[in-house]
Amino acid sequence: MGKEIAESFGLKTSNESGSSTVDSDVKVTAGLTYSTNASNNTVKIHNAFGSTVNKGYYYVQKREFYWRNPGSGNFSHLLPSSASWNYSVSDSWGTYSSSLQPYAITDATVRVSGMDGQRVISVTYHLSA
Repeated sequence: MGKEIAESFGLKTSNESGSSTVDSDVKVTAGLTYSTNASNNTVKIHNAFGSTVNKGYYYVQKREFYWRNPGSGNFSHLLPSSASWNYSVSDSWGTYSSSLQPYAITDATVRVSGMDGQRVISVTYHLSA
């Protein structure tokens, strides 16, 4: 959905390794740092991070950030007030499943200076251990 929204503003989209991004006049990222234990197939999240970068007439008015580790049951919904964030999280070891991967999401409400309306660009990072 994020790609279609970006294209409705006439923005190009692309992906970067390490964290998911929508890249053009507005860049939105989401990511996780984590540890894995292969002997018992578990994962633990240490940090959840993201950023938004304004450029030209496009700017991010509002940010919502989510992270979740389905194996441990831990999650959080945050409202970053700055353009870049890195939260230390309280997570416990949880079973890793390729069908229920830990993830981080950044939802960015994008506006264009001098114009009405807005679009939400949503970027998801899935941990694939």
